[in-house]
Amino acid sequence: MVWAAYTAAVGIPEHAEPVDPVAGCARCGHATTEMTAVGQVISRRFTGFESWTNLAGRHLCAVCVWVYRNRSLRNEAHIVTRNPSTLVMANPPLLLQVLSNTIDRDTAVIVPLRPGRKHLLPDARWGQITADDTHLTWSESDTVRLDVMRRLRSFPVDGMPLRAEHDTQGYDRRPAPEVRPSRAGASAPITTGNLPLELTSFVGRRHELTDAKNLLARSRLVTLTGIGGVGKTRLAMRVAATVQRDYADGVRLAELGELRDESSLVDAVAAAVGVRGHSARPVREVLIEFLAPRKVLLVLDNCEHMVDAVAELAETLLRVCPGLRILATSLCTAGEQLVWGRAAVFAGSFELEAAERVCGEGLDSHELLDTLTSLVEKSILLREENGSVVRFRILETLREYGYEKLEQTGEAVAVRRRHRDWYEALALDAEAEWISTRQLDWIARLKREQPNLREALEFSLDDDPVAGLRAAAALYWFWSSQSQLSSMTRMIYSG
Repeated sequence: MVWAAYTAAVGIPEHAEPVDPVAGCARCGHATTEMTAVGQVISRRFTGFESWTNLAGRHLCAVCVWVYRNRSLRNEAHIVTRNPSTLVMANPPLLLQVLSNTIDRDTAVIVPLRPGRKHLLPDARWGQITADDTHLTWSESDTVRLDVMRRLRSFPVDGMPLRAEHDTQGYDRRPAPEVRPSRAGASAPITTGNLPLELTSFVGRRHELTDAKNLLARSRLVTLTGIGGVGKTRLAMRVAATVQRDYADGVRLAELGELRDESSLVDAVAAAVGVRGHSARPVREVLIEFLAPRKVLLVLDNCEHMVDAVAELAETLLRVCPGLRILATSLCTAGEQLVWGRAAVFAGSFELEAAERVCGEGLDSHELLDTLTSLVEKSILLREENGSVVRFRILETLREYGYEKLEQTGEAVAVRRRHRDWYEALALDAEAEWISTRQLDWIARLKREQPNLREALEFSLDDDPVAGLRAAAALYWFWSSQSQLSSMTRMIYSG
């Protein structure tokens, strides 16, 4: 699958015969003329291949390097075929066309439901759809079911708000909206909303659903917060669909996740409620005038990357539009996402001093501490106390997500080098004070830091072997005291 996609996008790879099995690609076992150290491409903790062991010194072939570094494969739907080999990015019309037929054994479809979350292509299967962790066969009965669902989206089912659908010719296939006089005397379109039709059942979350509905009844602005992938958007959609009958002018969804410029925020919200920029007047002014006489629930999804702009717009709209209520969802602020991603290079737990050195680039100490505290309050980081020592820990699933976001910033290698430098310095300090009254303190500290020391050494073997050897030599007496000298020596020599 991976090689077929590479052949279609790049060309036939130049094969090479590995001298021994270890010299082959750590993922697929093949060898190409150009091989890249695993540590320069991915971190062992985030590969999704739990069976990989002894990755120090291992390499990836050019094909697998291309897969892991190709962001579009993680963010966009793709169609792969063999005989002949093709790789096509599937926009919605094309994906719909493919799903209107059965998927044969020479075709595979990958659909990232949570873009950027996981590498899907290495796990994809011929003749199936791979959607995140799910593999689906696609038969004739599935195509019929899809066609029925498409038809249902053109009709109001039990008052459910349905999203407008455009066909490939660009024509709006939504039924004409009801027209009734506005307070200003002009006719204005009134629709039930533009929420997407749910394709799967909503299981659980009864308490969260009830709490959110109660909050929305008491407050005109409710924000659902939480970590990425926890289900904030799905919960918001269900809350909005449940309470839509309370809003005479409907429920409108503004999806902000794809916006890259705060200046486009007002345009996005205006488009979501049905205001088009045909007037010479400012869009904000037209939007306010449109919403002021109406009773509307506005859902603002994925606000985290422009929190300040969304907050300012929400305050303005709520101040002058008495019938408006806003339900917003937000993963973390930009600063929190930055520190979250950087903290993902730590293995196990870490101390505040280490976080300042590794995660604090471009931040002052107070700003970093406030951000760490905020991440603890949002349960992204866990705060642990052992006597006078305070450490932070991040769950493995959240570390995986954070590291993927760090990779997207392009600074993953730089942060891992800061991590390596910090633990090399720690090892050298321990060596310098080993024959002293602080020896027991150093033993306790190094035992707590063993996962990070191992991570730093493994990274050094590919990035800077000399630095790794310095740290390993400095840890000689500690490893001897813990009966670990043989195992650690084998790890170093294997690299």
